[in-house]
Amino acid sequence: MHYGQREPPLYNLAKVTAPVGLFWGNTDWLADPTDVARLAADLPNLVLNYNVPKEEFNHLDFGWGIHANEYVYTKVLELFAAY
Repeated sequence: MHYGQREPPLYNLAKVTAPVGLFWGNTDWLADPTDVARLAADLPNLVLNYNVPKEEFNHLDFGWGIHANEYVYTKVLELFAAY
């Protein structure tokens, strides 16, 4: 109702000027690899496209996974330090 249509409008990702890092896992039900690939292709300033190298790393693991520090947080801090 907010947009006057069933789905929200598409964002013009060409206008994204900030450096962007994508973090995703193969079993993340909210970040399908096909969608991540499409997003990565459309972002003009993508500086990191990081697929967590743990096969069963899902959406909740980013916040509560016992290996989140090892697989994600150190990469996030490296990205922050670079920018």
